[in-house]
Amino acid sequence: MEKGFAPYMVELTFSEKVIRALERLRDGKRVSKKKLSPEEMNSIGLCYWEGHIVPLNYKKAVKWYEYSAQQGYKVAEFNLYVCYNKGTGVEKGPGKAIEWLRKAAKHGYSGAQDLLAECYFNGEMVKRNRHIARHWFNKVELSAVENEDVVALNSYGIRYLQGLYGTERDIQKAIFYFEKAGELGLVLSMSILLSIYINMRNVDKVEYWMDKLRNCRAVTKLRLENEEKQYASFMEEIAGKK
Repeated sequence: MEKGFAPYMVELTFSEKVIRALERLRDGKRVSKKKLSPEEMNSIGLCYWEGHIVPLNYKKAVKWYEYSAQQGYKVAEFNLYVCYNKGTGVEKGPGKAIEWLRKAAKHGYSGAQDLLAECYFNGEMVKRNRHIARHWFNKVELSAVENEDVVALNSYGIRYLQGLYGTERDIQKAIFYFEKAGELGLVLSMSILLSIYINMRNVDKVEYWMDKLRNCRAVTKLRLENEEKQYASFMEEIAGKK
């Protein structure tokens, strides 16, 4: 069965309490849900989703997401949207998917709000409604900086860079959002900024973001190698024009 896509940010580091629960489940022992918070139950679902500590099992992931979502945990609600949208661990169901997406959006999950806005803008799973789409887009944009939401910040950078979803292209606004996300450590935003500033021939900024990438622990070896090549080519070009 297709896995679909994982939640926006998956960090497989959990509390000792969650790890002990996972070890019990792995050994075939029971775990009391009453002793777990909604966030901890969602974490167990994530581990079944990824095969971390416990064997990979999408159906069990869905079960733990449901335990968490029943208590109104917005991330679990979004994860259930993922499951029903792709048919991962459950039978594919667009109606169920959009129901969970709406719940996560109403409970303040920015990733869900952004995605719900796109659904209304494009008429996917819901009747097309640009007014409702704009409501959710505005809600995410207003909270992105305040909450330091790197995913939303990068998303709005791309939106202004490409002029998506009725947004006028605005390179300065795009840079503003990418730099906010980049300073918070989002590798994708750093890479985009490197390309933008190379195109602008802004040597100082190129050197700054290349240095940030080199010192970022989250960057993969392959991405760094590719960025180093792009940087070296640019610097050779600049040196040749002097």
